[in-house]
Amino acid sequence: MIPAVPTPQFDRAKLSESADHGPNYVQRVNSFPTQLGYVTGPSQSEQHLARADCLFHDVGNVIDWDTHHIISQKTVKRLTASNELPSGAGEAELVGLACRWHRKEYDPE
Repeated sequence: MIPAVPTPQFDRAKLSESADHGPNYVQRVNSFPTQLGYVTGPSQSEQHLARADCLFHDVGNVIDWDTHHIISQKTVKRLTASNELPSGAGEAELVGLACRWHRKEYDPE
């Protein structure tokens, strides 16, 4: 049996807020790695990567909704390459892929 997860954000969330990409959405999504950690027990590195993905997965919305997932992936890679993000190329690749595929069906090509 999966242990109970302390999820006050879920208790307060309303279905109508799920399409909101404002501060409430960001706060709710940012809490997911911690909540998931209670169940799965990820390593610190895994938690770091999950938090980075939560922060960056929708950043491309500033430019274009339809391709925001691709823009988010490219942004993570660009910021890492220019040393504006404190992560290595391998971490950037993983976070970028999570950004890229959070919205579309995964395509290994």
